[in-house]
Amino acid sequence: MTRSRPMRPATTVPATDSIPEIEDLLMGVYCACEEDLRVHVASLACQLFRRVDIGGEDLAAVARSLDLETGDAEAILAIVRRDLANAIVGRLSTVADPSKRRRKRH
Repeated sequence: MTRSRPMRPATTVPATDSIPEIEDLLMGVYCACEEDLRVHVASLACQLFRRVDIGGEDLAAVARSLDLETGDAEAILAIVRRDLANAIVGRLSTVADPSKRRRKRH
């Protein structure tokens, strides 16, 4: 997730959605590797959360070690924290409301 400098093309390049073949190619590649991307991003996010929020390591140092910009790491942590908070609230709501509890099968 490192940032590269945007390059200005010498000529105008049409958007990929105006070239159906390129759009189809990109969609095919994305669909083929979507699960791997999810696993990698989830793993990266979990490492970041574990090392910074649980382990107390410095955010900038952890970001560098994961080849992330500090701003990107902050954004990832914000998403992880939000999702974790939502999961905790959802779990507490389920436990507090007997109608939402899972019934154990005997």
